[in-house]
Amino acid sequence: MTNHCCYSFADLFRAAFGREPEQTELDQLYALSQDERNRVVKEWAALADWETREVVGTDGVMYVSFGEKSKIEN
Repeated sequence: MTNHCCYSFADLFRAAFGREPEQTELDQLYALSQDERNRVVKEWAALADWETREVVGTDGVMYVSFGEKSKIEN
């Protein structure tokens, strides 16, 4: 089981691109609409070979959580 809440956008960026993100790159991500941010997160997760999960927040908004693929097979 993964813990998707343990990772930041910077962690995902590092895993996807193999380098530290510049602040402007993170700022551009934060400036996106939630739908666009979710799309980018899915793209970065695919590059990093991480898994994603769609989660509806308490505010009713759909977010994409992400984390390293589980090492445990269910």
